[in-house]
Amino acid sequence: MSAKNQSSSACGMALAGYCVKRALEQNPEAVRQWLEQDYPRLRAQAAQEGAVIYWGDETAVKEDAHWVRGYAPRGQTPELAVPVRWATLSMISAISPQGKVAFQIVEGSIDAERFITFLTALIQDAPQKIYLVVDNLRVHHAKVVTAWLADKKDRIELAFLPPYAPESNPDEYLNRDFKTALRTGAVSTYKNSLMAKATAFMDRLCQMPQKVASYFRHPSARYAMSGI
Repeated sequence: MSAKNQSSSACGMALAGYCVKRALEQNPEAVRQWLEQDYPRLRAQAAQEGAVIYWGDETAVKEDAHWVRGYAPRGQTPELAVPVRWATLSMISAISPQGKVAFQIVEGSIDAERFITFLTALIQDAPQKIYLVVDNLRVHHAKVVTAWLADKKDRIELAFLPPYAPESNPDEYLNRDFKTALRTGAVSTYKNSLMAKATAFMDRLCQMPQKVASYFRHPSARYAMSGI
């Protein structure tokens, strides 16, 4: 599905230097329970049902220019032309340890209806049931989302990470690559050019299953590869 203000796709390296900081609000006991009890239980349930586990996350699509390196003649300050107002775009994505990717880029933020649209696309051509692991963003717990999921348990269910534990989500490392790619190269002056730049990166990633699988090899996300 694609439109002027929307782009989406589903398709099938070491992370040296990547470090997702642990939030101060994180509950270490909740993380331990997730790693030692909750996730192994989810993995066993998925295996019993012949289901596949995806990890999903949302991120803003931005080209912050504050750390771009620039050069100028001695005594002159480097200048970088940027838009007065950055385009407001958001992306939701999901990845599997097998290297599969699904994503959707939209204008504005990811609300409950857009989350449902993404879930619908995710299961549309899936040959097996999906468990999607996400964080505790309010949208994921919205009543309309819960209602939509209620009669689709044979196709998809959500599982929730412990609060404030982004380092446990492999998709977080995809987002870091994505943001780095957007911040390098020519700055987009129009919303459509930013959409195209973001979509091009994700389309390339869809053709690189080994790269996608590498996000699961980060020390804090390696647990998610067990049992595949």
